[in-house]
Amino acid sequence: MSQGLPTGGYESINPITVDDGDSFLGSDTTSTTSLSPSVINYREHHGRTYSNYKDVEDCAPKPSSRQPNDEKQQGSLDIMHQMMLIYDKGNLFQAPVENPQCVLDVGTGTGIWAVDFASRFQSASVTGTDLSPIQPEWVPPNCSFELDNANLKWNFPDNEFDFVHGSITDWKEFYGEAYRCLKPGGWIEHIDASATVTSDDSSIPPDCKTGKTFNPIISNKAWMEAVGFTELQIQKRKMPIGNWPKDELMKEVGGYNLLGCEEGLEGYGQWIMSQQSWTDEKMQVVFSKTREAMRDRKIHTYYLW
Repeated sequence: MSQGLPTGGYESINPITVDDGDSFLGSDTTSTTSLSPSVINYREHHGRTYSNYKDVEDCAPKPSSRQPNDEKQQGSLDIMHQMMLIYDKGNLFQAPVENPQCVLDVGTGTGIWAVDFASRFQSASVTGTDLSPIQPEWVPPNCSFELDNANLKWNFPDNEFDFVHGSITDWKEFYGEAYRCLKPGGWIEHIDASATVTSDDSSIPPDCKTGKTFNPIISNKAWMEAVGFTELQIQKRKMPIGNWPKDELMKEVGGYNLLGCEEGLEGYGQWIMSQQSWTDEKMQVVFSKTREAMRDRKIHTYYLW
């Protein structure tokens, strides 16, 4: 069984109504390892810090490790977690999981989802894995964290978990390992955002470059079915950027989304731009213009999550 969110078209989703009278801003090895000095001695790049996990396993860095792990990026992740809680009215997951007792959160980041889950389901054992040991020290007794490169073979036995939650870059490997580690009848739920930024009212012109898809994840369903998952359920959510929507819930979601996007903007773009030999000055110009566009209430942008 599976719960997924691959990207797709927008036709079946109702448009978001614009509120013109409000303003938000005014203007084949196993994966798990123990901590060592090399792991917490993070790599630095353009003033940001990144996971050093690749040195432990002596393998090439994966795209996931190209996102910073510093406090600024952690703040963005926690803002996005709050955004999803607001959108889903406090629910931590959508899969029809009843009485989960053994739960895995892959790519746990700051661990905020795992900690919330463990607090709500106190009889469950919750494990969070990530490339960086940035999770809190004080957590519920039924919650633990492991340093793990989930792009490699997982260090968990077969049929271990009732529920696997998370997001990763190597989807084929993720699905195969999740299927192996799930108990019969268990569920997997993953969330991923589309890289396509669009609008319903042509406030982004159809030929605008920002309306083009960078890397749509369109093969998820086939990959999940290939490893054996059944009963796939796909949900598509419109996530507005900014509090331009008229609906109060979507307005609040959009406000958090804008904050999270602004906080994480450099973290998501800096590595890629630097690999194209962009100077810091050129990158900052792009980031400044992007923030200006995101704050423009005449542009009613959203993406699918």
